[in-house]
Formats: sequence, C-alpha cells, structure tokens
Amino acid sequence: MATNYIDPEQLCYYVLKCGQEETSGPYCYNELYYLIKRNLLTPMDYVFFPEWEGWRRISEVFNPTEEIVTEFCVDEQEEETAKQAFKFVDERAEKGEELYYIATQHLVASKITTSVRISLPKSIVLTNYRAYSLRPKLGGRLDYYEFRWNLVSQGIMRLHSGADRGSFNFVLRTADWFEVSKIPYNQLIQLETLSNGLIPEYYHESNN
Repeated sequence: MATNYIDPEQLCYYVLKCGQEETSGPYCYNELYYLIKRNLLTPMDYVFFPEWEGWRRISEVFNPTEEIVTEFCVDEQEEETAKQAFKFVDERAEKGEELYYIATQHLVASKITTSVRISLPKSIVLTNYRAYSLRPKLGGRLDYYEFRWNLVSQGIMRLHSGADRGSFNFVLRTADWFEVSKIPYNQLIQLETLSNGLIPEYYHESNN
C-alpha cells in the first residue's frame, strides 16, 4: 500500500461487498486483514479509506496471498515454493478447511544445476482435513499426493545425527508410508507436532 507508515490500529476502512449496496465498517487494518484471510471478503470487493478519492477494489490495495504466505515462512521455508503450495491448496479447499502449515524442502544452492532443476523444491501442506505432498514441475505444473487424516496413522520426523535437515514420513493405515526429504529441522518439529495433533482431532470431529 503506497502510504506513509501509520499505526495499523489507527487505519479505518469501510467495505462494500461486490453486488451489494450497504457498506460496513469502520475496520482497522488488522480486522480487514482477518476478513480477507478468512475469505469473508474477496479481491473483487471494495474498500474505502477517508484519504482516498473513491472506492478501490481490495485487489488494488492488498495482496492477500503475499501477506498470508508470509505467515507460513517463519521457519526457513522457501518462499516461492510456499506461494505455489498455498495457491494450489487454497483453490482446492473445501468448506471449513483451513491451512495450518507449509513446509518446504531446502536445496543447497551450490548443488543446483540445470539438470537438477527438473526437480524443484517439494512442499508438505497440512490442513485440518488432510495432508498434501506437492512436487513442482517446470512450466508451473504440480504433481501431488493427498492423504485424508483418516488414512494416516502417524507422522514421523527422521533426523540424522548432527544434521540440520531430515525427512518427514507419513505412515498410512494401509502400512504404506510416504517420505519427503531435506526438510529443515524447525519445520520437521512443526510437522510432527501438528500432524499428530490433527489425526486424533480428525477422528473426534468425524465421530460427532
């Protein structure tokens, strides 16, 4: 947003949803960001700030994807990979599905060659409904696997002694397993903690 810095709590915005006549607000920046993040507002809705000359589309003022993805890049995630993963999962999300975490492979830059770039960094995405493993391909295509939590029995991190990266494994109830390697240590911790919390949570919700 091209303005001088003002405390977000002091910014008062008004909203007009596309196709409606009644406005709502005022909202501070953080409240407006929450509505965007929860998909209660779309990029095609309008927003007004008293210093502006007129209403503007939210897509002209904010970049919700950029801002939301930033929240998932605090543990050394590869940002472009995280953006691609977020976009893919967001487009497939079901009603009530929320994204909990994105983990990305760490590929050492000095080892990346033209031939290796055919295999771009993979990502693991956890939502409250399922886990994804995404593998980008050249040209923007994605190969993916997805596992509903009712198919997963456990999530396990494997870390070699003295290493700062390791593998994450989904152990399936069919006795099969799926592994993604070269995940940074901090992300492995989050994946194991969250996945093993989401598995029993899924069963609790399914049985109610």
